[in-house]
Amino acid sequence: MIAGMSTTSSDPRVRFDASGTEPDAAVRMYVAGYNGRDFVASSTGRPFSYRHSSVGDDRMTLASSRFDGRMVGTLAPSRQYVVTWITSGDCRMDTGVDEIRLQPGVPVLFPTGREFSFNFADCEQSLVQFDGPFLERVAAQRAATQPGPLDFDRSGGPTGEALSIWRTRIARVARVVLARNPISREVMDETVGAAANALLDAFSYRIGEFHGRIPDAARGRVRQAIEFMVEHAAEPLSTAELADEVGLSVRGLQQAFRRQLGQAPNVVFRAIRLDRAHDDLCEASSSETSVAEIAARWGFAHLGRFSGAYLARFGEYPRNTLHR
Repeated sequence: MIAGMSTTSSDPRVRFDASGTEPDAAVRMYVAGYNGRDFVASSTGRPFSYRHSSVGDDRMTLASSRFDGRMVGTLAPSRQYVVTWITSGDCRMDTGVDEIRLQPGVPVLFPTGREFSFNFADCEQSLVQFDGPFLERVAAQRAATQPGPLDFDRSGGPTGEALSIWRTRIARVARVVLARNPISREVMDETVGAAANALLDAFSYRIGEFHGRIPDAARGRVRQAIEFMVEHAAEPLSTAELADEVGLSVRGLQQAFRRQLGQAPNVVFRAIRLDRAHDDLCEASSSETSVAEIAARWGFAHLGRFSGAYLARFGEYPRNTLHR
């Protein structure tokens, strides 16, 4: 196996290259690069070989992977959002609910928030990988709201003109990021921002979709705290009370939430309550209840602020949900 990583003090990019002809070395390299398990590499009849290259910083990385052979395994949820497309090969991802078969030139998102298995054979693949908290901050700035996990529409990616626009914008990003000449931090900042907005324009999404389920990134005391939030969503609950419940200081709890989820405990609690209100509005009749009653049920005393937060999260006012 040949592998290498390089960077310079003035250039913010880190480059990584690896290649080889041994299946075991390929497994070690891909397991180390992606949060995975049960990887198995084998030959498909061609001489076995692989090559993987990546360039980027801690916010975004462009990668390419060529694989003459078959690789199967399971990828676990990670704090990343990954777009991929192939130019050749038989490549499939299976979440256990549905199977995604990649088509040449058509970008798809890796499933997020759940494990998925993959089966790639004789594959030439490109990827754009975003740090989760970074992309969530960009999405929140666009919506003028608080950051939260991004729930992408899995029914399909960009098509037609939208697909053409995506390809054009990512090609511009690639020309900058993959250039051999040094680039400045300012140029990298602008380019990473352009790539993030290209993804968010190309794929439909909503911010912060909990619906009572615990994010896979939440572990230990953070998971315990969210479980308590879900159970007591209709009750007044301060950060201090929550910290006491799980045996942490307020500062310790806030730091744990920021580290694992990229957001504060009160933001997560508000998201859970908004989801509960949304569920009730979807099921209720406007002749039997009102937006104000449902908002109060889930701890929103100020109707105007509730409506604004609801609009940012679900793309419509609560009254529209209720009447529909």
